[in-house]
Amino acid sequence: MTSASAPSHPPSLPDHLLAAFNLTSDSVFILDKQWRFLFLNGRAKDLLSPGTDLVGRNVWETFPGLESTDFGTAYKSAAAAGSRSSLTAFYEPFQMWIEAHALPTEHGLTVAYRDVSEKRTAEEKLRLSEESLRFALFAGAMVAWEYDPAAQSLTLSENSGHTLALESCSLADFGERILVEDRQLAMRAVAIGVPAKFRVLHPDGRIIWVKSEAASVAREGRLLQFGTFKEITAEEEAGQRLWVAAHRDDVTDLPNRLHFKKELQSAIAAMKCSGEPFSLALLDLDMFKEVNDSAGHEVGDELLREAGRRLGSFTSKTVFVARCGGDEFSVLLRGVRPREALENMKSLLDAMQPQFSYRGLPLLPRASIGLAHAPEHGSDPTEIMKAADLALFAAKEAGRNRVETFTGVMRASLQTRLSTRRMIRSAISEGRLLPHYQPMVCLSNGRIHGFEALARCRLPKRVEPAKNFAAALDYPDIALDVSKVMVTAVIEQIAQWTAEKLPFGHVAINLSEADFAYGGIADELIRRLDEKGLAGSCLQVEITESVLLSRSESDLLCQLELLRRRGVELALDDFGTGYASLTHLKKFPVSTLKLDQTFVRDLCTDRHSHAIASAIIGLGSNLGLAIVAEGIETSEQLATLLGMGCTHGQGYLFAKPMPPSTVREYLRSAEPVTAGDLAVFRNSNQQSPFG
Repeated sequence: MTSASAPSHPPSLPDHLLAAFNLTSDSVFILDKQWRFLFLNGRAKDLLSPGTDLVGRNVWETFPGLESTDFGTAYKSAAAAGSRSSLTAFYEPFQMWIEAHALPTEHGLTVAYRDVSEKRTAEEKLRLSEESLRFALFAGAMVAWEYDPAAQSLTLSENSGHTLALESCSLADFGERILVEDRQLAMRAVAIGVPAKFRVLHPDGRIIWVKSEAASVAREGRLLQFGTFKEITAEEEAGQRLWVAAHRDDVTDLPNRLHFKKELQSAIAAMKCSGEPFSLALLDLDMFKEVNDSAGHEVGDELLREAGRRLGSFTSKTVFVARCGGDEFSVLLRGVRPREALENMKSLLDAMQPQFSYRGLPLLPRASIGLAHAPEHGSDPTEIMKAADLALFAAKEAGRNRVETFTGVMRASLQTRLSTRRMIRSAISEGRLLPHYQPMVCLSNGRIHGFEALARCRLPKRVEPAKNFAAALDYPDIALDVSKVMVTAVIEQIAQWTAEKLPFGHVAINLSEADFAYGGIADELIRRLDEKGLAGSCLQVEITESVLLSRSESDLLCQLELLRRRGVELALDDFGTGYASLTHLKKFPVSTLKLDQTFVRDLCTDRHSHAIASAIIGLGSNLGLAIVAEGIETSEQLATLLGMGCTHGQGYLFAKPMPPSTVREYLRSAEPVTAGDLAVFRNSNQQSPFG
């Protein structure tokens, strides 16, 4: 706690964290516990104090009136509760809508905020547009009509001229007012009394949509048709706008994943009906993640837009280009032969080569492409997508910035994946998929902190670890079924251990992208905990950052917050190996980081692994997060991790994953790693081989 008279020293931020703060598009500042500024990034300085140094000044005195606003209340609430607080509100002095997040730390309070005025304005415009459209849909008048087949005359109600600019006439004259493409449909709808929608040429040059409803009535021995015309132009145009919104990507304005899936299904139907061949190319931008992480999402979005412009220039009657999410694009080439498709993709790759700049930053939208041909490489969406995906993987493995076509060797790999899928399907149906449990040890006292539940497949002569059937988990249906089995078994096991009063701590269970993609996982876990009368703290959910990138942020945050409020903690697995982003640590309720075993394995032999591990542990410590180092196998690794300040460990040095019966014996026996043992490691003066 700092004194009331002397300002706290600014926190010493690691270079990579300082760079991240200054590169982010958000404004960030840090307050000490007496509400004085300790640090402001560049954006915060530009907005709050152009030309003035605010470090050491009290925020309430510097900005009179802030304390009584919703923001001041939120900051104080976060500091008092010791938990993150977020809000979006209008800040009068700046005349802007601000989204703010406040996170208590050991220094005081870290605040990040952004200007969301444009977003709010767009939302308001959309709301007003939707209200206007809703009024137009209900305000249209209807015109009654009667058709006499014998006389071929169409009689309209008196308001027809005002409403639709139509008048009573012969069926032939009526047809002359209909758009040529719809003429036969409209005349048939009137002549035989069937419902239809068609377009009318208005005298003022407009084309209006009309909906016709009809019924046949017998009168004096004659069959007449009666019905109504109603203008539905607004409704049709709204439907078209909604279709565009549902089928277009909002960053690149290319067709999106949904539109692509429909086009792929259409191509497959044409191939099966008429034999029309097609080719599918999957494309990933090279180094996109690095650009996004280092330069920010604004630059990443501009890279996507430029890639979209270049790819979109290849769109034609035979070439369909779509953005399917992230940096993934798909190209569908219909009615072309394999050689022509390959030449097209080489030309497309050449078009991606030129460098461009955005705000002075040079960017290269280069790409890797995987190409597959139908029907030779697949005749249904799953097969052809898998073939192109394997070819894309081969392109990346071969050095990127190239096109690779699917081959038989890749097919063998695919067959192995399908065989693994069948094995897991069989194991699930026969009850041979089960969890083993590996302990996590608290390195400060050597006690069991908890266990991680790891899937195992029991075969006749061996037990397969999850890594041997990980390829099958790429299929969402398999991943969901595996999760169901694991959740059921783990909750039941927790209930048993709780009843036996065994000190197991908590059990961590891994959830996949598929678990969150289909919704309801949070409610399901809470329901199962409630059924067994279990505390949420006995369960921990582990996810990788690919899960954070695969879902709508608001949807995922809602599910994770449900779990947090129930007491279930969130661990970020394999941290540092994939799409690690400091933004995720700020936005999502993460309590634990799991240091991947690839860094622990080479901790004492590789300078880079040592530096990365140290940085992650330091970051977690500064954010108040627990760090679990995975894959600890040697006392040298343990001693190094202890010296870095790592809080928890997991690995063969402590115990291998074990079945539930062994866990029971393990917990009832003497602790395998005692506090004294750890003290030996801690006091061994283990020196880093890297100084």
